[in-house]
Amino acid sequence: MVATACTMTSEELMDALMYRIQRSAVKWNTGKLDKMEKRLQKAVAVVRGARNSLQPINRIPPELLAVIFSMTQHQLPGFLPLVGLQSPYAKAMDWLSVLRVCRHWRGIAATFHSLWATIDNNRSPYTFLKRSADSLITVVAGFTKPYFDRQYLTAIIESLPRIRELHADFWDTGSLLGSSIFFTETGAPNLVSLSLLMNKEPHFIGMQPTLHKLFNDEMPRLKHLCLGYFTTWPKGYFTNLTHLCLYDQDQSSRPSTSAFLDMLETSPQLETLALINAGPTRYISDDLPLVPLDRLVAFDSLRELSMNSSHGIFSITRLLSHLSLPKHANMFFWGSPLTNHEEELSSLFPSDISHLENLQNITEYRLVEYGSDRSPNDIIGIVDGVLFIRGRISVPQLSTIPLRFPLSNVKILLFEASLSHTTNNPNDFQAEAVRRMWRDTFDYLPSMESFVIRSNNVEKTKRILEGLYPRGEGSLEVPCPHLKSLRLEKYTADTSTFLAFFIAVLAQERRDMESVEIVSLERRSEAIPHSGWGNPGDAWPPTYYGSDSDSDPGERDGEDAEDEIDDEGSILRSDGIAALKRHVRDVKQRKKRGAYANWAPVEWPTKAYLWDEECRLRRGIGTLW
Repeated sequence: MVATACTMTSEELMDALMYRIQRSAVKWNTGKLDKMEKRLQKAVAVVRGARNSLQPINRIPPELLAVIFSMTQHQLPGFLPLVGLQSPYAKAMDWLSVLRVCRHWRGIAATFHSLWATIDNNRSPYTFLKRSADSLITVVAGFTKPYFDRQYLTAIIESLPRIRELHADFWDTGSLLGSSIFFTETGAPNLVSLSLLMNKEPHFIGMQPTLHKLFNDEMPRLKHLCLGYFTTWPKGYFTNLTHLCLYDQDQSSRPSTSAFLDMLETSPQLETLALINAGPTRYISDDLPLVPLDRLVAFDSLRELSMNSSHGIFSITRLLSHLSLPKHANMFFWGSPLTNHEEELSSLFPSDISHLENLQNITEYRLVEYGSDRSPNDIIGIVDGVLFIRGRISVPQLSTIPLRFPLSNVKILLFEASLSHTTNNPNDFQAEAVRRMWRDTFDYLPSMESFVIRSNNVEKTKRILEGLYPRGEGSLEVPCPHLKSLRLEKYTADTSTFLAFFIAVLAQERRDMESVEIVSLERRSEAIPHSGWGNPGDAWPPTYYGSDSDSDPGERDGEDAEDEIDDEGSILRSDGIAALKRHVRDVKQRKKRGAYANWAPVEWPTKAYLWDEECRLRRGIGTLW
């Protein structure tokens, strides 16, 4: 009986094939040999596929393997997605490397539609649209590649019923947004998140700040909204939102405070509110109709309020007068500068703050000066009981802060002086102004227990500390009576000795100091590089957006203790330290190996701030500081 391919073993079949090729190959032409080689390559691929299928990972069900693939993808956040070159989204296509591993992986990756659900006009959009099939999709248009054409916009509109997120910037797309056909004939029943930014010349192309119709009035699931330019829209639009950002609204038609509050009331579950060059910024004479003084709009779920101001803080104050905020609501305000020349920084908060629960128990006050032009933004933040102020703020402005800001419960005060004001020979008027300012400030800090000063200006530090001397006849009145701990940073050994003598006299007068620390960098050249801004900005280093302080950026506060070492030699040699130890029980002189702590809250910069910076850079109007 003659053996056939069906009865032969695999080994016998391979031997027979090799025998046949060796005997007959000399009779075959090149074309037949090429065909034979291609068929053998396919056979080898089948064998390799069979071998790969025996690997443990390939025994995983395809559905689970697809989930693993999805975990290698960068998932855009639904609200204010950052897509710049230094964001994780810049590597969003790296997951496609799984297609090159083996046929099995390639087959799974190519056929599981949800893996192709992010459509970007700069990243093979039509391939992704086709492979996403009937999956819900996220569409990005005009962000990573400014220009997109009518064909791409038409493809988006045809896919509207399955769009879950749509982020579109029409800055460089001519009059496409003005073609109302794209936004009126098709509904968006699954749309959860919408970012819609405006053309750079809206009036030139005939666009008005009133949005007449959008997606055939069908957006029942919309929760996240970032809307640029438009100031009014049909009644019933954009209700029950949880995240709202109004961006770069038309200056001439911004809403009154009353109309804006009416709009906010339709979204009582709002968690994030960002107003970037937008919102109720009308001047007092134009802010009509007037809002009743007792009107309050409550947001019990609000977690973050972000506002920037280019016209002063009066509009911020006015809005805060009519908002009721919970204890856990963080607030950030920034501007360049934040106040105009007629305003006092203390007027940021309304006179009655009883409805702002997040201001009721400020226990930590961080004040950072800068005197250079490197950073254009003044910043004020309220985060979990921490008041953070950073900016180029004059002494008269600083002196007014305690008048309106609730500081009576502050236990920790951190102050960083500007590097640009390091002269040790100020005139008498300046010296007295600084001394009086701090003396008055301490009167509003009756609960302060710990004071940290970061300044290489010895005279300025001395004037600050003079405000802590007992006052009145017989020195019975002691400012900050609960102050027990003092920490000085940024000093050399020589200046530390001088300050130690001065603090020793202060401690002798107060008689209640328990701890003094003097910390200096071991060697400035060894300072570690900045490790990032902290959540949510770890991917956005200051080299991209610039630092908002002219100080060393350093680690986050609380992360630097292990970098400090006791400088025992200096303690033994310093007469000032010896004098200080006679009046204070716990005296430490330390050297720091790394950079000083960054006092900015980990929540800064906010996503709203980074979104604004990215938009400005994309449009060529930002500054790479």
